[in-house]
Amino acid sequence: MTLPAGAGTYTLSVISRSDSNKVKVSVLEDYYANAPYSISTSFSVTAGATTKAIGTLTAKARKSESAKMEGGAFNIYAQIYRANEYLRAETGNSSFVAPKVSVYWKAGFNPYTYFGGTNPLSFYRPGVSQLFILGGSNGNVQTADTDHFDNSVILHEYGHFLEDHFAFSDSPGGSHTGTSI
Repeated sequence: MTLPAGAGTYTLSVISRSDSNKVKVSVLEDYYANAPYSISTSFSVTAGATTKAIGTLTAKARKSESAKMEGGAFNIYAQIYRANEYLRAETGNSSFVAPKVSVYWKAGFNPYTYFGGTNPLSFYRPGVSQLFILGGSNGNVQTADTDHFDNSVILHEYGHFLEDHFAFSDSPGGSHTGTSI
């Protein structure tokens, strides 16, 4: 990237959202605040410098390293990006990009509680382009079920979103799990 001329201190931030010709997604921490995740680093540039190595910017995936576990949000983002890449390659349509989807996920949180449910659950809300990915339950990410690194669950829910936008379902409806037909 090109920085403004002159010495100074700068901050590089990477956020969990995109509205590009490759992917249109926001991975958001909270259903009410709609705030994306971010990771950042600050660095200084001396006068006349033309390059600057800032090191590696890492999204942490362990609660002991970061309470928000931003790595989970960026993995969800990466899976949706890869799904769009796959669809471009398999359809031969190099300009394909799915419509915007909002994904809600928080470490240690069961998103079904937003709607009065108690079962730990990842799900898609038809008609509103929203995915909800299970982050655990009651703050627990150690022994509770979580789906932020369960790529098959993320892609399954994203598949519901794609089906909602580009096709129709002939399913009789109802809940389904990995152990049901």
